[in-house]
Amino acid sequence: MEGSVKAESLVIKEGSHWRGEVTGIDDNGDISTNFLVQDIKPFIVASTLWIEFENAPFSVRGLAVSRQTAEPGQLIAVSGIDGHIQIVINQGNAAQKTKLKVGDPIDLFFRT
Repeated sequence: MEGSVKAESLVIKEGSHWRGEVTGIDDNGDISTNFLVQDIKPFIVASTLWIEFENAPFSVRGLAVSRQTAEPGQLIAVSGIDGHIQIVINQGNAAQKTKLKVGDPIDLFFRT
């Protein structure tokens, strides 16, 4: 991954609320997080995944199969090639839209 990258950090898990952070932004503006998809899959079977950003007025609901399943310009979460959740935009730049930076906190919720 080109662009900004941060060393892996811990996810804080408190019940249905997990706190992680932005760990990287590639040249396309895709935002990498420290949430592993394999860790959240058991929880999203019975609940809806909500991702919120402390420093941005945007949120994401659910985990998309791919960016192509979203409308152009839609902010979504997908599984990155490294198994971590990525925040991306179909035909767009998620980092520019959200203004998120490496190290910014991300809140993940499992809601029923």
